[in-house]
Amino acid sequence: DDDEEAEAAAAREAGLAAAGDADDDEDDKDEITVKSFAKIKRDIMRKPTLRKAKRVTKIFAEACHFGGFEEGSGERGSNITIRDAKAFNDVVTFCLTYCTTIFKPVLLAADQAAQAKAERRKKKTMKKKKKEGKGSGGAADHPAQAEVGSGNEEVAGLPMWAKWGPVARVWVKNHTAFLDKLVDRPMIRFVLANTHKIRPLCAGLPNRMSAKLLKVLLKLWATFTDDDVAIDAFVEVRGLVVALGDFKPEVLNEALKQGYLNFSKTAKFTNPISLGRIIFLSDTLAQLYALDPPTGYRFAFIYIRQLAIHLRNAIVAKRAPNDQDKKKKTKGKKKQPASSGAGPHTAVYNWQFVNGLRAWASLLCLEAKDDGSEFKPLVYPFIQVALGVLALRPTARYWPLRLHVARFTHQVAAAARVYVALTPHLVSLLE
Repeated sequence: DDDEEAEAAAAREAGLAAAGDADDDEDDKDEITVKSFAKIKRDIMRKPTLRKAKRVTKIFAEACHFGGFEEGSGERGSNITIRDAKAFNDVVTFCLTYCTTIFKPVLLAADQAAQAKAERRKKKTMKKKKKEGKGSGGAADHPAQAEVGSGNEEVAGLPMWAKWGPVARVWVKNHTAFLDKLVDRPMIRFVLANTHKIRPLCAGLPNRMSAKLLKVLLKLWATFTDDDVAIDAFVEVRGLVVALGDFKPEVLNEALKQGYLNFSKTAKFTNPISLGRIIFLSDTLAQLYALDPPTGYRFAFIYIRQLAIHLRNAIVAKRAPNDQDKKKKTKGKKKQPASSGAGPHTAVYNWQFVNGLRAWASLLCLEAKDDGSEFKPLVYPFIQVALGVLALRPTARYWPLRLHVARFTHQVAAAARVYVALTPHLVSLLE
């Protein structure tokens, strides 16, 4: 409720609400057609200003709730209406394609601030080296130009962001809601292809805005059946983390946490058709965790520890009935054998657990090759969990599962160049 009130207040401050914005009253009553929107496009492309950006943002917000997208339409407070599907298509195509042009004044100011910061850093370094008698260091060591995307960090500190920020908040909010409601594959791919253009806006907004966008992207990555959409969504997730992760660590933390949770939900049900998709998700999840090794290690340790806890509980629960049977003697009744399909081992012998091992095996095979790797210490606990799974219930029914786990263990051992005694577990299958 507090977030909604804050957003409503920001919208009113930016002039996005109809009440209190007398200059736009006449425009708010207009019906958006292809012809009328063409004039709006020409005006903002010629010279983008804050007032024009507000107007286009109102139209974009209305387009995001056009047709079946009615949720949240009451809080916009706008009398703008879009006449037909053709006008809707024109509005969405323009707004998504030329987002950077609409917000060009603030993005250009951010780039200039980053450039000035890089220049100051270069001069400071050159003076320091000159005092130490090491020369200027050369332009190759300390480039004058700011790195690509470095202006993202400067957005929130701009004086003009006080007026542009509320407009950007409404834009990102509607972009995220629109992407979340889409079901048409070509339209989703088009929106994803233009999502990278709102990264600079997210840099100046509260972390919850980036978290909502990450949640939608990760849901598409993990659950959408089309492989192209999943790849596009992962590219956007990775790009958002790279662009904002350095100065917004919460974005990286949210991506790693939600990434594994979404993978775990999808990996719960596995069949020959979905197995290829599970392998793709595990490989891309490993790439996501490898972006920042210290943070990736911290989350990977937590989730591998959770697997170890499930394994320990299964071992303890398996031993408890045996201890009770030794103390109690049955009279007149023969002990009924436990069903092989039920028992404490089912908490471990399931696809969700096995695919969790698959994901961490992919990460360790990717990152644990060097002795100095941040992920190298995870090799030992992973192998211990894998060996515990192999020895939990060595029956013929679970031979396929044990072969999966044995393969993960062998892959990690080969990548990390360590010896693991898998022979006893594999030979037992032949007995």
